[in-house]
Amino acid sequence: MTQEAIIPLTRGDIEQGLRRLGLSAGRCVEVHSSLSRFGFVQGGADTVIDALMHVIGPEGTIVMSAYTVSKIMDLTDEDRANGLTCKVQVYPDGSDLPSGMGVIADTFRRRADVVTGSGTLRVAAWGRDADRYAESAYSLVYENHGTALLLGVDINRMSSMHLAETDMPAWLWARFRPSPSVCRLYPDDQWYVETGITREPGWNKIQATAISMGLVREQRIGRARCMAMPVREVVDLYRDALRRSPGALFGLDA
Repeated sequence: MTQEAIIPLTRGDIEQGLRRLGLSAGRCVEVHSSLSRFGFVQGGADTVIDALMHVIGPEGTIVMSAYTVSKIMDLTDEDRANGLTCKVQVYPDGSDLPSGMGVIADTFRRRADVVTGSGTLRVAAWGRDADRYAESAYSLVYENHGTALLLGVDINRMSSMHLAETDMPAWLWARFRPSPSVCRLYPDDQWYVETGITREPGWNKIQATAISMGLVREQRIGRARCMAMPVREVVDLYRDALRRSPGALFGLDA
């Protein structure tokens, strides 16, 4: 067992790591995380949240996804036969059930000083203009040049990336659209399912490009690989790829 695995991470350790990632008071951050990737954190999810709040301060803003969906569920043989590649359960509006967003995000949205928006794709926000951020999803994070903070996860958890998908061509959307028969099995008010498949991970290509351009700062906090990247610039890289060469991005032909 390594020393890293024995010694618990403290709030001070996490704060130091966040500052090494370039975070400071007054920043706007979109946070996606995995508590387990850190190793043992003294105080658990609350310690990570306290560290974030102390570094960013009330003059800044912290935004996390509070989607009312389950963790990704195992596919059955029947699911695979119907072409499903991903399946999550959609919870009722206002649900307080443990979600697929992770324990840090779930703990964050339950705090009394955090504002949570509405709808299935709701977000939770704390700090300056929290009400506006909670109701605008990630559009304000993009407009205000926020930072995406990925704690133990990669770009595939970065919800603001979906802002670029207004530029996704119809043929590519069709690759992910369930058939009418699948929709009957999984009504969209109860389930979110994907039936498309891509040969290459497009979002990871965007992350690699952002790293090569020097847009990404990386640090290890405990055992977690953590990254900070500018939301507007990275989302615009994705938007540009969708406009110019979406097939090449995902390894698909139109």
